[in-house]
Amino acid sequence: LGQAIELLSEDTRAPRIEARHLALELLLCLTERRNAKKAVDILSRFSKKRDELIYQLSEIEAAIRDLILTKKCESAPLCFFVAEEEAFEIAYNFKLTTLLKIFESVGRAKSSLNINGNVRLTLFALFADIGLL
Repeated sequence: LGQAIELLSEDTRAPRIEARHLALELLLCLTERRNAKKAVDILSRFSKKRDELIYQLSEIEAAIRDLILTKKCESAPLCFFVAEEEAFEIAYNFKLTTLLKIFESVGRAKSSLNINGNVRLTLFALFADIGLL
């Protein structure tokens, strides 16, 4: 009950909603190909706190998981996207191999953070790895 109340509080809910928006903006930026100004803006909005950043990266993983499933299945249970049409529209802009590469890069970034890697360096490495910087 305590966790449910905590999840409903405004202090907890706002960062989670922001993480979802940030994940979606990152994916849309990736579809625009080489929009460095927007990529730097998105990079600056990621959290400087390790735990919050790991959560933000988990949201990106969930979004990419949905995109991979929409490319491989006609009716997949989605975790991140509410509307299947939105997931199909974004997934259409990516090759499956690109989505898998991004998914692996985000996983490596999370692993680095879990073993006490530098937060900013990890983010820069992630953005460079997925081709935004």
